[in-house]
Amino acid sequence: MLRVGDLVADLVRVVAAAGVAWSAVAGTAADVAVFAVVVAVVLVPRLTALPRPVDAAVAVTWVVAGWANVLGLYVAVGWIDIPVHATTPGATAAAVYLLLARAGLVAGLHEPGTRRAAIVVVTTAVGTTLAVWWEFYEWIVYHGAGPPVVGYGDTVLDLLMGTLSSAVAGLGLALWSAAGWGTERLALR
Repeated sequence: MLRVGDLVADLVRVVAAAGVAWSAVAGTAADVAVFAVVVAVVLVPRLTALPRPVDAAVAVTWVVAGWANVLGLYVAVGWIDIPVHATTPGATAAAVYLLLARAGLVAGLHEPGTRRAAIVVVTTAVGTTLAVWWEFYEWIVYHGAGPPVVGYGDTVLDLLMGTLSSAVAGLGLALWSAAGWGTERLALR
């Protein structure tokens, strides 16, 4: 089962790399830049051996977000914005929390005295910050390209979804901690 999880996440990374190639041929320089960022982000969990569920969540959410962006789905299919904003910041926040813990900047999941509520609060704060940066990006891209296609209501809903997904990710990490599960990718046997 672990091999299947790795295979799926790695195939998703291939789809991200294909996005760079596709964008170079059929897209714009901005599309290439989007996928360059997506590829960099989806490689981090694999290269740093984060647990498979976090790796897969980051890979899938970022690749979906990237393709939705370059294919114009946020404009053409209005509802797609909500699930993307309701998953991507949370998955990313969980990964960032684990990396911050490895760097000793926040409490590790299994350190004595670690308060699980603090895990939730920090993960929510990280994800909310990521959601704000995403909205900055959207404003810069859409504001500079002509009439804005995003408005105040869209921005507030996106931030709400990003904050809620990050809180859920924090709760997930707290439950992960309570279960005593590891924070490193298990070796395949």
